[in-house]
Amino acid sequence: MHQMNAKMHFRFVFALLIVSFNRDVLGKNLKYRIYDEQRVGSVIAR
Repeated sequence: MHQMNAKMHFRFVFALLIVSFNRDVLGKNLKYRIYDEQRVGSVIAR
């Protein structure tokens, strides 16, 4: 039970980190982020 709570807590903190990071990136350079994701996506697709 305690291990389950620890895992959930870690997942929550991790999600919170991602959300705050994405918000920071979106606020700074949305256009570059979209361009970069499309470029990386095309590289992965190849």
